Amino acid sequence: MTVCIAAIAQEYIVTVSDTMISGITISTDGNCIKQDALCDDWAVMTSGDDITHASPIIERARRYLAETDKTLESAKSCFKRAFQERMVEVATDRVLSRFGLDMPTFQRNGKKIFDANTFVTLFNDIRIVNLGSLQFLVCGFDDSGKPHLFTVYEPGEDAVFDKPGFCAIGSGGLASDSILYYFNQSPKKTLEETIFNVFAAKFMAERAGVGRDTTWLVRKRGCGSFTWKGVTLVELIAIMRSEWEREGSPRVPPDAIKMIKELDIRCHPRFTPAIQPDPQLTRADPLPPLPSPGSPATSDES
Repeated sequence: MTVCIAAIAQEYIVTVSDTMISGITISTDGNCIKQDALCDDWAVMTSGDDITHASPIIERARRYLAETDKTLESAKSCFKRAFQERMVEVATDRVLSRFGLDMPTFQRNGKKIFDANTFVTLFNDIRIVNLGSLQFLVCGFDDSGKPHLFTVYEPGEDAVFDKPGFCAIGSGGLASDSILYYFNQSPKKTLEETIFNVFAAKFMAERAGVGRDTTWLVRKRGCGSFTWKGVTLVELIAIMRSEWEREGSPRVPPDAIKMIKELDIRCHPRFTPAIQPDPQLTRADPLPPLPSPGSPATSDES
C-alpha cells in the first residue's frame, strides 16, 4: 500500500509519501523511504507491488541526467530511457539468457537460430515481460527555476502534470487526488496552503489502507534544505493531522440530515395487477373468449 504526492506551489514543490511496505500476507510501516534524489534539483518517488526494479532504474536515470541540461524534456527522456532499458534487461534475463543471447542478437538473427514456432514462442514470452505496477513520480526544476511534475510507468510512457500542478500515485492515489481537487489545489496556492493540502491528501489516503508514518519535503531550485521554528517535523505532522480531523476532514453538514428527514421519504409496494394470466395456460390452450355484450355470464352451476 503506497501513496506518493507532489504539488507545485508557485516556485516550490511539496512532496509527501508514506513509509509502508506490504508483502503477500504481511505489511510493516515506518521502514521505507520512497523519495530519492536524482540530482541537485530533481527527485523521484516510487510506488508499485514490486519495487525491486526501482533502484536500478533510478541509478541509470541519475547517470543519464548528469549529462544533460536538466530541462523537462531531458529529465523525461533520461527516466524513460532508464525504465525501458531495465525492461529489456529483465526480458533478456528471463527469456534469452538460457540460450546465451542478448536482445540485439535475437532481433537480428533469431529467425535464423530458431525454427518458426520456437521464435514465435520466444517473441511472445518477451512481449509479455513487464515490471508490474511499478510507477515513478518525478519532480524538479529546470534551469529557469520553473517547477515540473511527471510520471513514468509501464511500458516506459510518461505523463506531465504541470497542469493541474499536482499528482498522486500508488494505491492511495485516487483518494489523495479527490482531496486535492476538493481543496482546489493549484500552482497559484501559497506554500502554506499547499503543505496543508498535501497533508490532507495523505491523511485521506490512509483511509484507503496507506500507512500513517509520513515523509515530507519542501523543494525549491538551489535550496538544499529548509528550516522552520517551533516544532519538529514529526510534531508538525501530528498538529496537521489533529487540525484535519477536527476541522478540515470532509464531513456531513449537520443541517443536511435534518433537511432530508423533513422530506418524509417513504417506500411504497410495487404495483401488482389484480388479474394475472393462468400460468397453466399455454399457446395451445388460449384464454377463453370473453362473453359478448348483453349475454349472460357462463357458470358451472346447473
